[in-house]
Amino acid sequence: MGAGVNYMPSLGTTRASAVEQELRRMILSGELAPGERLRQVELAQRFAVSTTPVREALGALSRQGLVRHDPQRGAVVFMPTFDDVHENYELRIVLEPMATELAAKAIDDKELERLDS
Repeated sequence: MGAGVNYMPSLGTTRASAVEQELRRMILSGELAPGERLRQVELAQRFAVSTTPVREALGALSRQGLVRHDPQRGAVVFMPTFDDVHENYELRIVLEPMATELAAKAIDDKELERLDS
């Protein structure tokens, strides 16, 4: 994962939040691959922080669904299974028509005119 970099957060940002943001970027960009193990000590060294902000960042990413905690491997980048993808589409089949209906009920004439142009 590379050499340690002094990872100082911007003003008003905690170290955990800064680590979380960078890990999110790395996951979403594919720099950290699905299924890749995320070791707290290595990440702490990489970002030149203690393991506490790393643990907090991993917890936040886990709550967001980007990281899973595997009992044998620890924290890993989420890799959806076929069942995960299927469940996601089943939910979308139900929710998207409902969202469309609610949006259609809420739109006003001015907005409709803007969409027509």
